[in-house]
Amino acid sequence: MASPDEVLEWNYSYDAAFSDPVYSPQTIRHGEELVALDPRNIQPRGSFAEALGNEPASQTKIIYTLRHGHTLHNEDSVAWGKNIAWRYLSRLQKNLDPPITKTGIADAILVSQYLSDMVGTNLIPRPVTVYSSPLRRCIETSMFVIKNSGLNEPSAEGDGPPVTLRVKEGLREWMGYGHGHNSDRHGSRAEIQALVEDLKAALGVNISCQLDVPEQDELHDETYTDVDQRVRGVLNDIFDDASSGSCVMLVLHGRSNKSFLRVLGHPPGDVGEFEIDNCVVLPYGVTRRLLDGREAAERAARESAQKQLDQDEAEGGRRETDDQAVQQVIAWRADPKSGRLDDLWRFLQFYEDNGDPAARDAMALLEGDLCESQG
Repeated sequence: MASPDEVLEWNYSYDAAFSDPVYSPQTIRHGEELVALDPRNIQPRGSFAEALGNEPASQTKIIYTLRHGHTLHNEDSVAWGKNIAWRYLSRLQKNLDPPITKTGIADAILVSQYLSDMVGTNLIPRPVTVYSSPLRRCIETSMFVIKNSGLNEPSAEGDGPPVTLRVKEGLREWMGYGHGHNSDRHGSRAEIQALVEDLKAALGVNISCQLDVPEQDELHDETYTDVDQRVRGVLNDIFDDASSGSCVMLVLHGRSNKSFLRVLGHPPGDVGEFEIDNCVVLPYGVTRRLLDGREAAERAARESAQKQLDQDEAEGGRRETDDQAVQQVIAWRADPKSGRLDDLWRFLQFYEDNGDPAARDAMALLEGDLCESQG
């Protein structure tokens, strides 16, 4: 039996016969890549009862993952391309912990209807607890889904209470490696609590909410392995808490979703290109097993090696993104009829005129990139 001070090391795996979104040809996608917001993706190919019947039953849960709704910084990537948005726009104040847009709200309401219909017809079980990233876009998505799927009310059969919302620091987006994106910063604990209370009042949602976030945001460099480890910590908390229920929902981000998959045993190369659209819900049957000392040491060694690979990938990816952004603005300069470079200048000028110092810095960066290319 473990001593009170001993840290237990758990391994998490998923039931591929129940649901296997990464590899299954039944996963509905836009084209060949992006997993689509579609009710068929919520319904697994296996039985919920059989998945929950895996031994030991106390160590098995149904977990839905839900990516947040569309946001303002997502719009920048669509309008300008990801490379331009990351290099020149990511530090603008408008992108500080951005809210979801009207499209994001509409998608959250749409997926809520899918969930409500499927829970109401017993196609899927009702989640007992919703776990959300502390970033505004996830909290807002959580609250709109809770309200519009009826999870803020007791179950129709009267045997299930309203869900509990738990805001977990471990589910936040990857903070980047030297990126410093404003979209990945969140407010203080008091500001997050105020956001939740404002949403409860505006939506008429009366649910219990628990915050597991620091007093102040602490943005710092992270590798993907760091994200894996904090996501595993969230799973530890979920499985350690019997009141979380046999079915829970995680409202998270693209990168933290990939870390969730890595924690379940997917190789990094297989999840690197696994992209999901906003408000997509996917089900997993997850079981955990206690590692012995040898297994824990072997995992620690693997993760140490993977951490260096992840750091190299993050640094290389940032350089590649910057290089491609510079090449793009050079191409725009060579094609003045397109007006794209002038549009970018005007876009940044607008925010600089409205007092955003980051816009001035971005304009200086853009000017330097263009001048250097001529030198």
